[in-house]
Amino acid sequence: MFGHTLLRLDQRDQNDSNRILAYTVNYAAQKLPEDSELVFVYRGLVGGYPGDTTILPYYMKLKEYSDIESRDIWEYKLELTQEQTDQLVRHIWEIQSVQFDYYFFTENCSYRVLGMLDVVLPKPRMLEQFNLYTIPIDTVRLPLEKGIVSDIAYRPSVVTRFWHQLNELTDEQKKLVYHIVAGPDTNLDALDHLDEESRINVLEVAYQYSRLISLPGRKAATVSYNLLRARQKLAAGSNLTPVPIPKKRDDQGHRSSQVRLEKGS
Repeated sequence: MFGHTLLRLDQRDQNDSNRILAYTVNYAAQKLPEDSELVFVYRGLVGGYPGDTTILPYYMKLKEYSDIESRDIWEYKLELTQEQTDQLVRHIWEIQSVQFDYYFFTENCSYRVLGMLDVVLPKPRMLEQFNLYTIPIDTVRLPLEKGIVSDIAYRPSVVTRFWHQLNELTDEQKKLVYHIVAGPDTNLDALDHLDEESRINVLEVAYQYSRLISLPGRKAATVSYNLLRARQKLAAGSNLTPVPIPKKRDDQGHRSSQVRLEKGS
């Protein structure tokens, strides 16, 4: 049910190596710093916050959602004509200084993204299909049903990558990861008995672990620095595998509203 939807605007010369430099169009509530989480929930439900449309580099949104909040990200490439793309950019430029009341269940990020696309796509308007609530995963399905999605990519979060690669280590190597990061003695001499390939794997996973947990005082910086120095002395590359693409995407699950009757014995 929960999630976030945004638009990314790629330039013609952007590819997988520099796509994080593209700009994103993001709509979100402007929470007041002094509001508690309870106040935030209440005001978000009743339209108590202004919603702003902001334009930020994609790498900043990746850092926020994938690195800090540990969310996996799905990217859906939209097949728009040049004329539609130009009109979409003009519309975004027009509304970026306009504030809308933000409603968590209805006029949220997904609602505004669909509204932007409705400006340039032929009718029927996608927003007409949402009355009571606008849930991000439901809004993703509409461009798919319209046939304007030409490609889909998956970006695992740092936590997903860490757990996947940790599980590729042996039990002994997993213990070493904990020992050299969070144990009482973080001396890297404990890796001396390993062959180079195993040391590379342990160091790379240990560095990820050091960035995920909360270490006291200056220990975090010291541990991370020592791990990077040790890794730099070894050969480039590792045999740790990338996270496999999930067999089922989020949009391939059941609809957000589902009623099921079951009987158990």
